[in-house]
Amino acid sequence: MSDELVIRQVWPAPHGRSVISPFEASEDFTQACWQASEVIAASPSDLFYSFTRAGEEIVRMIAVDHPEVDSGYGVPDAGEGLEIDFLEVADGYRRQGFGTQAIGLLRRQHPGRIMFARPPESEDAFWQSLGWDHLRNARGGDNPPLFLSR
Repeated sequence: MSDELVIRQVWPAPHGRSVISPFEASEDFTQACWQASEVIAASPSDLFYSFTRAGEEIVRMIAVDHPEVDSGYGVPDAGEGLEIDFLEVADGYRRQGFGTQAIGLLRRQHPGRIMFARPPESEDAFWQSLGWDHLRNARGGDNPPLFLSR
């Protein structure tokens, strides 16, 4: 078995339109949306990914294909991109580079696409460590910062 992370899209599944979380129950992931019986609000543009190493799930991610992006960010082609909506590394594997590896795998899965994230302020350091551009919305207000990678 390999020590490399492996990416697997777990939703939308072919023929599936379920709004029940597609992930197995796990105490290693803290967000309610990951739990197997949790009802989630998913749209056809939501992409759910699981990243494993040697068969063990290490990272979970939700990305949005062709997201809506406020023009105040000044990125006219962002709607053609991919937004990393949520990413979590399993407890016990955090701060070991697995989040960075998962984003690299996602980038290879979607070559040439703009990628961005609008994380909570507490996660800014992670996105800055990736070297992504940090953009503020020209309109200010409640618009969170946006991290962008071309």
